[in-house]
Amino acid sequence: MSHSHDDVYDRQIRLWGADAQASSSIMRIFKRMSNARVLYINLTGVTCEMMKNLVLAGVAAVVCDPRPYPDAVREVFFKASSMEAIIASRRNSSNNNGEEEQQSKKVKLLNTVAEAVAPEIDELNPLLIGRNSVEERPIALLPEEYFGQFDAVVASRLSVDEVKRISLALISVPRIAIDDKLSDPTKIEPYVSLAKMMEVPLAQATGRWDKIPPRILVLQRLLMDYWNESNKTTISNNDEANARERFVVFAKKWMDSNKITSASLDIEGVPMNLKRLAAIALHPEVSPTAAVLGGVLGNEVIKSLTRKGEPSNNVLMFSGLDGGCRSFVLCPAEN
Repeated sequence: MSHSHDDVYDRQIRLWGADAQASSSIMRIFKRMSNARVLYINLTGVTCEMMKNLVLAGVAAVVCDPRPYPDAVREVFFKASSMEAIIASRRNSSNNNGEEEQQSKKVKLLNTVAEAVAPEIDELNPLLIGRNSVEERPIALLPEEYFGQFDAVVASRLSVDEVKRISLALISVPRIAIDDKLSDPTKIEPYVSLAKMMEVPLAQATGRWDKIPPRILVLQRLLMDYWNESNKTTISNNDEANARERFVVFAKKWMDSNKITSASLDIEGVPMNLKRLAAIALHPEVSPTAAVLGGVLGNEVIKSLTRKGEPSNNVLMFSGLDGGCRSFVLCPAEN
């Protein structure tokens, strides 16, 4: 079955109006997006929502996620638990004919998350088949110049050092200025690189409206450091009680080392129960929250790719606990 441009992008054309095809401005946006490529590192529910929206809009995806499938995403997306049962069933059943044997081999090849998601991506937008791809090397083996070939990098479950490395690699890439009168680029002031943002001590992340570091920022950095320390995203049911205790111990030491008081985690004066927070750390993905935040962040990427609209600067965080969304500028203190 062949797929035409109008068939695949029918939703966008309807959204922008029937005259969109005749608009040179709209067509230029289409061209930019169809020529763009986004690198996704370590997929989560949020980044999968972003990828879905961008792929449907015509932006090619390159996935770098060498984590084991389905263990790394069993409770997150793609019905990994169901897929695991299918894999076990096929491995235990005898192959009665060549077709079943070939299908079994095909299933066994799904060793990583990236391999598992690749067919799903192509199915979303057949026009991108051949442009989507999988990066099999782990992030530690990717050279700095590798990241510069992409129009955007969407990453999750990285350590602070890995975030700084990618940020510095992207800053060093020369960018070509394009005279485009149909664009409406918005200059962001002040511009602070992600690497510089990560160097700001949490205890100093205060401002006019925040006498103590914003709670959502503290939670994000705590979970980020915990995931890097534990180097795992799922815990077996038999070990979950011990894992919660380990998180509580880690959280207390982390708060002391970062000079963070317990008040930074309180909710309207009510102390945060660290054991409750441990449950969130072990099972952080909630589908409705991922859908909302993925849609918002996907729109931010589109702003950058099309150079239309004002992107958020430079931190945007959404809390699935209370539905609150914070956008603020995180930058080093002036001397």
